[in-house]
Amino acid sequence: MDDNDQVVKRKLAYAGNNFKEEEIKSLPLENINDAMKNRYGMGRKNVNIAPGTNIPFTIVFENLPKNSSEFTVEAVSSSPADFETRSKYLIERRKQMKATCKRVKGHAVK
Repeated sequence: MDDNDQVVKRKLAYAGNNFKEEEIKSLPLENINDAMKNRYGMGRKNVNIAPGTNIPFTIVFENLPKNSSEFTVEAVSSSPADFETRSKYLIERRKQMKATCKRVKGHAVK
């Protein structure tokens, strides 16, 4: 946004597309822009994400006006995992919770 709260540039980027500073400096801008639009994320990081998981991302803007004063990122949409993925996550989470409860009981008895 500029000094008058007007949007000066918009970009589309999906989660899971993260760049190191060295890559941003060395890769052609066209490659970076194409990579940001990869719906599945680099290395498919944006596929089968367990609830509560954080997925890093990078948005690269170029040629911004000098009067740019604020940057805002807005999540526009997301898609829920399929039933099988959610079921696997819940089963694994239940196992972790049972293991934690056993450790707590074992510690309390000692």
